[in-house]
Parts: sequence; C-alpha cells; structure tokens
Amino acid sequence: MESIGRHFAAAGFCRVDAALTWWARRYFQNRGEASLRRASFDARGWGEDLTSHPGLVHRLGPFSAEFEATLAAICGKPARQLGNFEFPQYAFAREVSVDGGYSRHIDGGGLDREEPAAGYEVLIAVLLHAVRDEDDGAFVVWPGSHREVFENLSARPSERLRTAIHDCVPDLATRSAALASRPVAFAGDAGDAMICHHLMVHGNAPRRRPGVRRMLFFRPDYLAYDKDALVEETRFVRL
Repeated sequence: MESIGRHFAAAGFCRVDAALTWWARRYFQNRGEASLRRASFDARGWGEDLTSHPGLVHRLGPFSAEFEATLAAICGKPARQLGNFEFPQYAFAREVSVDGGYSRHIDGGGLDREEPAAGYEVLIAVLLHAVRDEDDGAFVVWPGSHREVFENLSARPSERLRTAIHDCVPDLATRSAALASRPVAFAGDAGDAMICHHLMVHGNAPRRRPGVRRMLFFRPDYLAYDKDALVEETRFVRL
C-alpha cells in the first residue's frame, strides 16, 4: 500500500478496475437519467441539503475490497468514515458536431477561504458503461498537474480562493509542463474507477461517436477546509 501512496503523490491519480460490486454496478446501470440527476449532489447545492431525496447509494458496501483498500491507503480512512457517498454527481458527454478540444478545469470554484461551502480531498470517477478511448468522450486527466496547481495557488495567498481556482488553469496553460502533455484518457468497463487528487486538472475529450457517455463522480467529505487550507500542505499526501 506504500507504493500506492507514492504513485498517487507523483501522478495524482490511481485506477481501480471493477471498483463497484456487482449489485452496485447493476443498481446504477438500471437507474434512469432523471433519477440519476435528481439524486446528484448538484441538486443539493454546495454544502446544503436542498432535497429530500434519499440518495443513490442506499446500502453499505457498494465498492470492492480492492477499491476500499486503495482508497484507505490514499486517504488514511476507509470509505465508511469519509461520507458523502450517497450523493454522487451524474456526468455525461454527448456527441459534438464541432471539435472544441478538451474541456479542462479543477474543481472547487464554490469554495471560499472565509466561508467554506464544502470540502473533499479526492475526486472519484466511476464508469457506468464501457468507454473505449477518447472518441467516446472519455474523462481525461493531466498527470502531475496537481503539483503545479498547488504551487500556483500557493503564489496567490491574498486572492479569494474561488477567483484563484478560476484563474489557475488558464494561467498554467501558457507555461505548464504537465498541461503541455497529452492527457490520460479513462477507458475501461462499467464499474471501473479512477481516484484523483482534488487539485488534479481534468475534463472531457470531445465525444465523436453517437450516443452519450455516462459516469458518476464521488466527492467524499474528508477535509473540512479551514482558511487557506487549499494552499497548505494536505493531510494525506505530501506535495
């Protein structure tokens, strides 16, 4: 498990195949788009419970033993202690007529140094069906970009956090070694997962095939952000 922590610290992501148990994979695949949208954490707003929906993950243990062990090695806590797994975000990519390139960003634009609205230290992407390559509209990440984001945010100590996060990727795009390289596409089968650092630059590749790519994002409530917490050393991995 020590090697998992080292890989995650360097690359900023870790892949786990067959991360969902068979029943959880079947449960999610049988949910309609409307149901997935209603239970999405987006419906609640950042840090606010705006819906009475019970959530999607209504049972304990939706993840495989390998995924649980990997997540614990990264975060230092098992999934049951992290929380917020009942409200994943439903995400999709539709076919595009014009190739606009990659959409890339870092999450956390709703966070604020003075009045934090939510907090997490890992972003977990889970496929709901097979994704072959970028042409399927794959989720993509730029390995090592979390380190450059960390340094960029550290250089903005007096700037409002949401503004710093919004400006960070365009700023790095002109001089980042990580963003100059080709991203890693998350291809795989239904139930496969990718655990990403919360400062990882990520996005979607343009979908060039008919249909819709569907997946879920889990954002565990692990770190309760204090003032300037994003530009301090994170607890579970040394940057």
